[in-house]
Amino acid sequence: MRAPVRAAGGEEPRRPRGGRGDRRGRRVKKFQPQSGSVVQAFRFALDPNAAQESALRSHCGAARAAYNWAVGWVEASWWPAQGRGDVRRS
Repeated sequence: MRAPVRAAGGEEPRRPRGGRGDRRGRRVKKFQPQSGSVVQAFRFALDPNAAQESALRSHCGAARAAYNWAVGWVEASWWPAQGRGDVRRS
């Protein structure tokens, strides 16, 4: 079995603080399992070869481009509909 893959620079990836909030600072309810239930989790590390890594990067780039396009489209149609013209959030 291989050692876990670390982020560039060798440091451990930062983990979110459970139950305190999401990336936008909103309060998030902490997960509480029901009494008598079993909770099991798995962590996987990818170890792609060069061709697989290239394909993964390509797919991630396409997904990001599609997401950014969708956000731009929603913002372009949202602000004029709110009567604010071309005002952006600050």
